Amino acid sequence: MEHDNLFKLIESGAISLDQALNPGRELHDVNLDRLPITIMPSGFNSLDREYMLLKEQEGELIIVGGRPSMGKSAFMFQLALNVSSYAPVHVFSLEMSQESIVRRLIASEIGKPVSAIQMGLVDRRTLEKAKEKLKNYKYIIDDSSGLSANEIVDRAVTRAKNFSTRLVVIDYLQLLRTERGHSKDSEIGEVTKALKYLAKTIKCPVVVGSQLNRQCEIRGASSGDYRPILSDLRESGNIEQDADIILAVHREYRYTRLRQDEADILILKNRNGAIGESVFKFYAAQTRFEDLNGAEI
Repeated sequence: MEHDNLFKLIESGAISLDQALNPGRELHDVNLDRLPITIMPSGFNSLDREYMLLKEQEGELIIVGGRPSMGKSAFMFQLALNVSSYAPVHVFSLEMSQESIVRRLIASEIGKPVSAIQMGLVDRRTLEKAKEKLKNYKYIIDDSSGLSANEIVDRAVTRAKNFSTRLVVIDYLQLLRTERGHSKDSEIGEVTKALKYLAKTIKCPVVVGSQLNRQCEIRGASSGDYRPILSDLRESGNIEQDADIILAVHREYRYTRLRQDEADILILKNRNGAIGESVFKFYAAQTRFEDLNGAEI
């Protein structure tokens, strides 16, 4: 039946025999104006300049890995805020409430510890001023818990159609609801494929947090090097395959009590760019990162 339909299309002149036998585009059909890549400013200039972190219209899936309390959520929320200063951003927080995220963002904005806001030690006028500034950002927070990957895809695609989303941030991968009865590896594979589909569909970066397993700590106990590697991602096979960029947030101080106010952003995979690392200042009380290699591009 399929062949009959194909022959009818050829006979009607709808497609040529060459097109039927050789589907796809030839090299000379490629639009040269689309070859240069436009980098969306992330607010972290070294990541833009050296690793082309957020690529416009490329539909890349970006994984941000980290052990608990390393700052991966703080990094992603700050990245989202930086981009939302000039473009719409859709944040899915499966663990933290909208109020918790806003508390962090305000602490970063006013340069005060999050705990000071929690304890009511920041005067109302300062808080109102920060809130007024945040109102100018195009930052949407969906803090519904228990969402599946497909539900996130549906919500993100619908919003992108109406508001031209330029960045999606999801915190974090292992909290996404999956179908029971499959192995954890296949469940994660289904999730990463759905999120990659989302990135390609709305043609914008999708940034997803992911926990690392304890292998980096086991290695570090014997070697002294606690920096994570690709295989430290939980259920890493599918994540490695589907992700375009994988980076990890690493704080040496958590293990050795050295470099207390610093964090390393390790680029472990970059399908269309370089790998390496960049050093950041990390203000733990304010959950804020500052690029130490941040000369403008």
